[in-house]
Amino acid sequence: MRTLEHRRQAADQMVDAARAFYKHGWLMGTSGNLSVRDPGADTFLITASGKDKGRLTTTDFLVCDPDAHPIEPTPHRPSAETLVHGVIYRAIAEAGAIYHVHQVHAALCSDRDWDQGKTVFEGLEMIKGLGVWQRDARIGVPIVENHYDIPDLAAAIGELLAGDDFDPRVPGVNIRNHGIYAWGKDADEAKRHIESFGYLFHYSWERGL
Repeated sequence: MRTLEHRRQAADQMVDAARAFYKHGWLMGTSGNLSVRDPGADTFLITASGKDKGRLTTTDFLVCDPDAHPIEPTPHRPSAETLVHGVIYRAIAEAGAIYHVHQVHAALCSDRDWDQGKTVFEGLEMIKGLGVWQRDARIGVPIVENHYDIPDLAAAIGELLAGDDFDPRVPGVNIRNHGIYAWGKDADEAKRHIESFGYLFHYSWERGL
C-alpha cells in the first residue's frame, strides 16, 4: 500500500500535470481525470468528480478500487470514468499512472480515422516520446467508440487491450470524438506520453488538411 507521504507526492504530481494540461486547453471545465496506482496494490489515487483541473489541490483526490468504489471515507465522489482506469490497470500490469485528457486534435483524428480503427504515425521523431525507439517506427493508436454508458466504454477498452491486435508498445487508447487515455510506469512517464500524443495528433491533423 502507498503511505500517506507517497500519496501526497502523487497528488502533487497530478496537480502539477493537470495545471499544465489545462494551460494547453486539454482539461477545460471539469473534464478529464488523472490517477496514480498504489505500489503493490490494485487501488489507486484519482481526481474527484466535478473538479476544475486548472485549480486542483492535493485534497481533491480519493482512493478507489478497480470497480470504482472508494476504499476510505471521503467527502468526494468518484468520476464516472474511474471504472475505465480500473480496467486499464487490470490489463496493463506495468501501468503505474493513467491520465485522461481532451485534446482537440486527438478527437478530430479519431473521427477522421474511425473507419480504419486507428490513427497511424510513421517516421516522426516524437514517437520516441512514447518509448518507441525503433528506426523508422510505425505505430497505430487504437480508437474505441465513445459509449454513453461508462461500463460499456470500460468493457470495450478492456476487450481492446486483451485482443491480439493491440500493440503493447502504444501506451494509450483514443476515444472517438472524446479524448485520449495514456498510461506510464509512473506519473512522469504518463505526463510525457500525454504530451507526446498531443504533438503527434496535432501534426497528423495539420498535415492532413
